[in-house]
Amino acid sequence: MAGEAARITELGGGVSNTVLLVEAGDRRLVLKQALGKLRVQDDWFADRERVFRESAAMRWLAPHLPAGSVPKILFEDRENCLFAMTADPREAETWKAMLMRGEADAGVAGTIGGMLAKMISASWRDPEAERVFGDQTVFDQLRLDPYYRTTAARHPDLKQQFERLMRESSSRRVSLVHGDWSPKNFLVSEGAVMAIDFEVIHFGDPAFDAAFLLNHLLLKSFYRPAWSGALGRAAFAFAEFASIVAARLGDRVGDWFTVNEPLCSAWIGHLEGKMAPGIQDINQAVPAAHHLLLGHGLAASALRNIATGPVRVGAVLNLSPCEPASQDERDIAAARRADGHTNRWWLDPLHGRGYPADMIEVYGVEPPIRPGDLEAIAAPMDHFGLNYYFRQVVEDEPDGPAPRARMISVPDWTMTAMGWEVYADGLQQLLERVHEEYQVPRIYVTENGSAWPDEIEPDGQVQDKERIEYLEQHLDACARAARTGSPLAGYFAWSLLDNFEWAYGYAKRFGLVHVDYPTQRRTIKASGYRYSDIIRNYRQRSAQIGIPTADSQTSTL
Repeated sequence: MAGEAARITELGGGVSNTVLLVEAGDRRLVLKQALGKLRVQDDWFADRERVFRESAAMRWLAPHLPAGSVPKILFEDRENCLFAMTADPREAETWKAMLMRGEADAGVAGTIGGMLAKMISASWRDPEAERVFGDQTVFDQLRLDPYYRTTAARHPDLKQQFERLMRESSSRRVSLVHGDWSPKNFLVSEGAVMAIDFEVIHFGDPAFDAAFLLNHLLLKSFYRPAWSGALGRAAFAFAEFASIVAARLGDRVGDWFTVNEPLCSAWIGHLEGKMAPGIQDINQAVPAAHHLLLGHGLAASALRNIATGPVRVGAVLNLSPCEPASQDERDIAAARRADGHTNRWWLDPLHGRGYPADMIEVYGVEPPIRPGDLEAIAAPMDHFGLNYYFRQVVEDEPDGPAPRARMISVPDWTMTAMGWEVYADGLQQLLERVHEEYQVPRIYVTENGSAWPDEIEPDGQVQDKERIEYLEQHLDACARAARTGSPLAGYFAWSLLDNFEWAYGYAKRFGLVHVDYPTQRRTIKASGYRYSDIIRNYRQRSAQIGIPTADSQTSTL
């Protein structure tokens, strides 16, 4: 390239490298230089000499993989910790980009699987490969330390599992391990595949690469276009499942709930991307919401038609009172949108009102309603399940995602370990609203509880005073609602045991019983004993005045 004008383009080098594409005429090469301090907020450092481990790996692998499977090393600059390699073909794109468009090419997947198998086979217990690549320092610096050890530190409940996994993986050293065998590191051009980014390669446990790739593929699979069409089929498959269950249990089970918290699956999973399947697309979120409700309606019909005994069927929603942060008309409108998003979008179609027109306008997406869908969704419910955890105080967010309302913290209010405000009056408000606006004949509080940073005291007890106060306040709210006429039939505290909480994993503890996850030892918390006393006292008082404690249309707490 001497004497020719060159065009230089910076490529994505991640947090650990600077990568430049150099082009002059029809010739192209890539320069890669290792960074000592990574581009992250914390002070993370890695040995810059790792760049030559990467170039050595590509030279070692070249004769063992199909031609063109790895870049060719052109030269190294030891002083500046960089090397040059051949560039990918101009028309190449990453396998990740293809998958994110919904293009799942089995041929490409087969080629990548074959490359991994050849790398493992060629290096299997090879003494020379072990000598050259046996040091796992860089893998430790760029993988185990920033990801696995950091996660273990942030989630003490999982620390032992992470440490055991790292220990077991580090002790098994049988072949080369790429260390980042993920879709972003494969360049595809006309069916040919080139693997890149070997900076954490080492001699270790090949199961790491396979598991790393499978994890990425499972996450990317949700972006396939066929996924949207599958939602309709899933609703009918759910009804078929309900039929099978009703045929087996319908002679013994009388009370059924079909779906639980569809808001989480639809909005948090398909719009916010914070829960599975991790999508952020209103065009997929609205169909997901519709088919969750359709699944309920179809399943309710199946249960009623198949069960041989009397049945009562309903759905469970997680609802929140939505209030404006100020009397500014923009915040008031935002609160109306938040209520539509959280509450009315689900309650209205379940009770024969169809989807709120104002929210369809907010989303800009029409639900994929087919003839008979709304009638199926609106099949009368025998009972309704209400999950309540917090209210939403919101302000207008005109440039934010739907519903363009930002939830804010309320000063001076007690917050749980989830960052949720403790607001028991909200439960009373919802119980009364559901009864008055939707004439639900029978309501259960199917979930209500709080997470706190519980610790076992030296005497072996868990004194969770905050959870006791939370329980008492919310049970009092239930009693107030029942006295005003809400047909409250039961209350279920969330939860009996500390458990796996959606995307939070084991980090948040809601249980009345403490669980030591490594040993599975159970310890009843002070709140568990208090809740037991409340139930016992309620039964005794009910018996004294002749109120049945089960199967009543309206229970009085």
